[in-house]
Amino acid sequence: RHESPFMDIMPVLPDFPSIEKEMTLLRSSPGYEIREDAGKYEISVSIPEGINADNLKVEVENDGSVLHLSGQQTTRDENDEVVSDMRFEKRFSIGANVDTDQITANLDEGVLVLKAPKLEPDTPQRQSITITQKPHASLDEEVVQKSYSDEF
Repeated sequence: RHESPFMDIMPVLPDFPSIEKEMTLLRSSPGYEIREDAGKYEISVSIPEGINADNLKVEVENDGSVLHLSGQQTTRDENDEVVSDMRFEKRFSIGANVDTDQITANLDEGVLVLKAPKLEPDTPQRQSITITQKPHASLDEEVVQKSYSDEF
């Protein structure tokens, strides 16, 4: 058995597989592109080769403020021993103007496209106020009389 310079750090990583099994652990950060138009945000993510939709997870976290994308692909040998394990994850901040209930995800030819529709902007509310036509002094008397009658 040969000594590896990494053996000194192995106790720090107790679940890390032994080097003797010749297993490879790969971590990846996929490339992505974000586009925006008037009605939606669109995120295109390059998914590592070998990962399909069953190995992907897309979740909205932190009360709708984070979109979390993760994936994993495990390769096993003929004895069902793990030979390689590839994992990746990416988090995107989500603005308050995104309708998180309507986010969609589609994987095609190694590209995951996430579409996040924007919420309709709040329109300022308007309230009509009735205009009367009376002498101003009589309006003040009505208010004074009403406030006295409310006390009794």
